[in-house]
Amino acid sequence: MINIVFNTAKDSKKLQDHDASKHRPLNADERGLDIIPHGSGMGWFSDSRGPFFYNEFSGNFMIETGVDIYRLDGNKGMPKAQFSSAGLLMRNMEQKKGKAVWVMYNIGFQNSFWGREIKVTRKRPPFRFDPYVLMGLKSLSTLYLVPDEYRPGPYRLRLARVNGEVRAYYMDYEGKWRRETPSENMEVMGNGTNIPVEGFSSDEFSPVNFGLEDKVQAGIIANPGMNMKNPFVKFRDSGYRFLYFSAREIESFDECTG
Repeated sequence: MINIVFNTAKDSKKLQDHDASKHRPLNADERGLDIIPHGSGMGWFSDSRGPFFYNEFSGNFMIETGVDIYRLDGNKGMPKAQFSSAGLLMRNMEQKKGKAVWVMYNIGFQNSFWGREIKVTRKRPPFRFDPYVLMGLKSLSTLYLVPDEYRPGPYRLRLARVNGEVRAYYMDYEGKWRRETPSENMEVMGNGTNIPVEGFSSDEFSPVNFGLEDKVQAGIIANPGMNMKNPFVKFRDSGYRFLYFSAREIESFDECTG
């Protein structure tokens, strides 16, 4: 079992930092750990990366975090940069271009609306080409974006794996844990939409058999945000304050809503 409450910058050292160039120097106090994305890349999509603080896990387990999202200009409300989000991620130990395997669950300002995202990324089949390859993005990512009403945070998320199946959970505004399920007004995007993932579709979010190995890295992530009209021009206006990170072994998904 892991239970980390972020009160000082030293608390972040209880998790491994994937790449310090992806974030500004860390700051923490009694309010939590501030992670501000920085550096190259568009965040977590295909072979692009963002901030990631993790530990290693095997078998059946659940991870959880609480995070708040704020604007760097000090104004209240939602960020303006699209895909400004933070949450949880599980991925294989080895990641190579075109062979990345991971699943992410986050909350934030998505494609011009507030909501949650569950994204599955997996290896590219041989001889498959699309324009993303020219950008160095070879692995296949499928995004399901679920709109929700915006309210100030913090927000609590869970990501769990049992017998190779992955499910996502969020705490609603009444304080109840709910499983993430598809909605009629969700958006589906990415360079992997034409190749289905078993158990991951417009009918259910229970991805299986997409290449996730038994031993994985799992932890907290942040996405820097971007200008969708011109993705090559950086537009990053958000910071993320993580309150805690916890992880524990579980036997069934019934434990994820208690």
